[in-house]
Amino acid sequence: MKKSFHASWEDEYYGKAKGEGFPYEGAPRYPYDRVVSIVAKKFFQIPREKRSEVMMLDLGCGSGNNAVFLAENGFTVFGIDGSSSGIEICKERFRERGLQGEFVVGDFLSLPYEAERFDFVLDRESLYANRRADIKEAIAQVYRVLKPGGLFCSFMYSTDHPHAGRSGEEIEPNTFQDVRTGRFVGITHYADLRDILDLFRDFSVENIMSSSLREVWHAASALLGEAEYIILAKK
Repeated sequence: MKKSFHASWEDEYYGKAKGEGFPYEGAPRYPYDRVVSIVAKKFFQIPREKRSEVMMLDLGCGSGNNAVFLAENGFTVFGIDGSSSGIEICKERFRERGLQGEFVVGDFLSLPYEAERFDFVLDRESLYANRRADIKEAIAQVYRVLKPGGLFCSFMYSTDHPHAGRSGEEIEPNTFQDVRTGRFVGITHYADLRDILDLFRDFSVENIMSSSLREVWHAASALLGEAEYIILAKK
């Protein structure tokens, strides 16, 4: 079976976090603020007693920071990640909170779900960590498992990112390996708008938002920096 998962996410990221022991301070604990805002706008109008009917897949769920938020708000949550340590941390966090969810170790190129299962698929900066051809194939897998009218929310790093091209070896246009800046490991693909439109050509794109954060005072000691596209697309 063809695989896209880069072992560095297990060896250098979630494996290290798991080695620290509970509460896994090295793994993300809190939901990403943009995920909270988008899910609230798109799904919080559903009455709480009916939210369990909404099937959500967290693609690249990692240690479960976003999945916990989805489950705590009543949705039925599934998650997949290539890191066995990430999945173990995620399951532990669900257990300690008394939440229900189904999480598996797997690869984006072969999602282990039947067609048209999910109402919502979330990719919070997971697909970007692949070669472009694998990103395109993974997006086709997302299309397959979404219900007609289902929503795909994807976050992808932009070519405007302050780390773009600053480290690692360029192995294809806008794609780098052995990246060693910020929290990047393994492979990183930076997208531009034309790239996004091509990757999501089979979907009905509702929104493409550009979000960035740059230091404008002390560049030499920048605390945070990023640039990403947020794509909302319907099947």
